[in-house]
Amino acid sequence: MYVADTMGLAESLTVSVLGFLIVVMALSFLAIATTIFSKNLALLGVGAEENVKVKNLKPSNDVDEESMAVIISAIAEEVQMPLEKFKIKSIKKID
Repeated sequence: MYVADTMGLAESLTVSVLGFLIVVMALSFLAIATTIFSKNLALLGVGAEENVKVKNLKPSNDVDEESMAVIISAIAEEVQMPLEKFKIKSIKKID
């Protein structure tokens, strides 16, 4: 416990550097732990990304396949339903 009335420059710098090092070490530990957990979960197949498949839709002259996949993903996210639960019949560009 610190009992002096004032702290000198050397002591204040030491306390500041030690506090900074503790924060950096804690953040490094969290980054390493997050990396380890994500790699272990990826090995188990948890949270694996699924590729968006455009079924029964052919790109028209106005909309390319990548844009269609983005639109379908946005719709699926907005309605909070998986892609298997609904069907999109067509996508048309509106001028």
